[in-house]
Amino acid sequence: TMGVSMPGPLTVTVTLVTRQGRTPVALTETLPHAGVFSGRIGTAFAGSTPADGVLPVQYGETVTAEYEDLVAVSAPSNRLVSAAVRVYQGDDAELATFTKRFSDEDIAVKTRLLMAEALFELAKEHRDAGQKELAAVEIAEGKQVLEEAIADYPSTVHAPHAEFLLGNLAQELEKYEEALERYNKVLSNWPDSDFSDKAQLKKGICLEKINDLDNALDAYVELTYSYPRSPLVSDAIIRLAQHFYRTKEFEVAGKIFGNFQTRHPDHDLAAKALFLSAQSFMKGAEERRALLEGRTDEKARDWMKEAIGKFEMLLGAYEDKDLRAESMYWLSDFSRGLSSTRAG
Repeated sequence: TMGVSMPGPLTVTVTLVTRQGRTPVALTETLPHAGVFSGRIGTAFAGSTPADGVLPVQYGETVTAEYEDLVAVSAPSNRLVSAAVRVYQGDDAELATFTKRFSDEDIAVKTRLLMAEALFELAKEHRDAGQKELAAVEIAEGKQVLEEAIADYPSTVHAPHAEFLLGNLAQELEKYEEALERYNKVLSNWPDSDFSDKAQLKKGICLEKINDLDNALDAYVELTYSYPRSPLVSDAIIRLAQHFYRTKEFEVAGKIFGNFQTRHPDHDLAAKALFLSAQSFMKGAEERRALLEGRTDEKARDWMKEAIGKFEMLLGAYEDKDLRAESMYWLSDFSRGLSSTRAG
């Protein structure tokens, strides 16, 4: 007999070509004389620092494996054999809403409301970041979710919430007529809901935006009478006073600002309201003196005293540094003016 020596599995080297360069990889024959070679190498994102024995790649790029066949049987030697494979691109991270049937109507509507609110918040962030097209898509999707919720569950207790959100959305998009229609629907259909006072205030703001000032004032006044316990009454009163200040009806503005501070001395806007009350009477006195060609009549003198009294009250009751500094300046200036004037 004659013994035959069987060599072990052979190894060959292939080269992996990527955008980052060329990486040699050793392949081992699966069985002696099988002619089939295999190997393994891990991959990592090219933006990181890969460990040894790891191939850095980009998402979606093509990796080419090259092998130079030095001893070919049926073809010329030194033949280059290659094969290509594409790295998985990965997901685009886009979110898609889904539908689900709920056995509980309340949970179904609440889920849609929360989904719509989340989409609107995303739209605000994307709009602020300059991604207006994406924001528009999110707004449209959120609006559709709300409209479907109202259509699918017309008798839900959450209908005023959904309608208010649609109004608020229209207001954000400066579609004030549509917003007013939504807010009026909340007020007429659900006057005792948790969103009625909010709709009433927003109604006044939208009316201001379209320059319907008389109806805007009526809306603010209506809020104070229809929802006297609402925390939004303060906002309505301040807006009323600001309107009269802008239209130079300083006596009315001064009284409204002053009454607000008297009724809500601990409110966050109390000190500012008191300062604006003083400033309103001060402006009124100055305008009246200008009308009288520098003379000071009894009304102008009374308004000057009102202004001085309110500046002094602010200094004694509040710690706001900026308001105190302005108050001390105007108090000194007005006190000198009052002492040097006489009734005309």
